[in-house]
Amino acid sequence: MFHRVLFALRGSHAYWRSVPFSEIAELYAARFLRVVAQNLVDAFVTVYLYQQGYSLLFICILIGTYLLYSVFWAYLAAHIVAWLGPKASLLLSNILAVPALVSLALIDTYTIAATVGYFAFQAMSLTLLSVATDVQFSTVKHDREAGRELGWLYIAEKIGAAIAPTVGGFLAFRFGPEAIMWTASLVMVAAALPLLASPESTQRRQRVTYHGFDWKSLGKQMLSPVVRGADSVVSGGLWALFVAIVIFGTASNAVYAQLGILSSISFVASIAASRVYGLLIDRSRSKQLLRFGAYLSILVNAARPFVTTPVEVGMVNIANEARVSAYAMPTVRGQYDMVEHIPGYRAVYFAFTDLFFCLGGSLIAFMAAACIWWLGDINGLKAVFVLMAGLIPLVLIHGFKKLRMN
Repeated sequence: MFHRVLFALRGSHAYWRSVPFSEIAELYAARFLRVVAQNLVDAFVTVYLYQQGYSLLFICILIGTYLLYSVFWAYLAAHIVAWLGPKASLLLSNILAVPALVSLALIDTYTIAATVGYFAFQAMSLTLLSVATDVQFSTVKHDREAGRELGWLYIAEKIGAAIAPTVGGFLAFRFGPEAIMWTASLVMVAAALPLLASPESTQRRQRVTYHGFDWKSLGKQMLSPVVRGADSVVSGGLWALFVAIVIFGTASNAVYAQLGILSSISFVASIAASRVYGLLIDRSRSKQLLRFGAYLSILVNAARPFVTTPVEVGMVNIANEARVSAYAMPTVRGQYDMVEHIPGYRAVYFAFTDLFFCLGGSLIAFMAAACIWWLGDINGLKAVFVLMAGLIPLVLIHGFKKLRMN
């Protein structure tokens, strides 16, 4: 089993001794399977919509509207996680993902109705997943070695993300893109099973309160998730579309296999980086790592418009995974430290972090739609890449004292 190998590699000095081994194993196993299921689909959704006849402009508007709708669900996620507990919320997230994937598989038949169904259920599922995962992991992290454990969580995600795109790409190439959605649905059900193995370990039926919450500190820290949300849209769906249209072409399903292989290679390369970054965080190098990630992000996004070959795509993808982990891991560590100083507001804090993340993604998607409307499909995408290169340094405005000190 994956989690047995993972814990064997970590050795006997891991500090999560206060948490039952079974609970940590369930958390890693469920996360791994969820990432596999999600990445079977995520790398190809925008390309699949484009193949179904949706224009690039309409796809950007869809993404922007979907993420704006996710803002509403991020607010509700705080209440759901506080009432059900993080583990039950993760289970509910997996359940909601199944109708989303089924809807995606039925787009060819039900077109816009199935598209709306996919994005509606996906918004519910992913906001719950994000908030519940952060609440669950932040409750068991250790101050002195949180970077190391965060690195292991990222490695679990990267391994799942490395496997899924290639498998999904070849499924789509051999059996059609709908096969990815049905396979992902089955894996999503499997991802729920580890969460049923033990009861909720945190207090349930808690009510969310906003009275006394430190809104001033929150405001200083919300620019970073806005930028990270925008970057996620650009380096995810928009970049996949650019590569599919400009480099490979979308006439046949071979594009899914090609995109999948390149995605998997980049994720494999990022596994070692996640481990190293985690150790650097624990050695008080978070500030330097964050800066490295931000500066590398400028170069990566600025290089995207000039990519013309599959080899160049692979190089950009590898650099992309290295730079995202470099700026995201110190920021997440800062967030986990922050919630220790605001007891009773853990779910609220992470819900608002996700809210601003979705807001940033929505804003850049609508900006992309405006660029495409004004400049055309390809030039519009290139303009968005350059725009993102200019915006990414704002991730350095994070508001975390610990990241300013080390």
